[in-house]
Amino acid sequence: MYTEAASFFRTFGNQDRLALLNALDQASMTVTEMEQRTGIRQPTLSQQLAVLRQAGLVETSRDGKFVHYSLTSGRALIMLGMMRHMFELSMMAEPSVAAGCVQHEAITLEGIDDQMPKAA
Repeated sequence: MYTEAASFFRTFGNQDRLALLNALDQASMTVTEMEQRTGIRQPTLSQQLAVLRQAGLVETSRDGKFVHYSLTSGRALIMLGMMRHMFELSMMAEPSVAAGCVQHEAITLEGIDDQMPKAA
């Protein structure tokens, strides 16, 4: 159990992977779309997508010559929701994208704020 949990949390320890998961939370995307959305350059993006695929957090589907990536892990959705709640992160600067994240905000975090240390 601890080994699996440590491996899962390690996957979230990279800001590029967090940005990719955050983007994929909204819709499936091609590498080109993710590059435009996140600003992560293609070589780094492909490397981090491989890590996410190996961890079982994203999957691919082919549409002709295009490969679409999508988020597949319920655990990843919960972590993204908690991250947004804890750090008060907005999805993107675009209001239409930010509005789409409401679907995953149903994760109940009541009582957690009371247990978190207050910033000085």
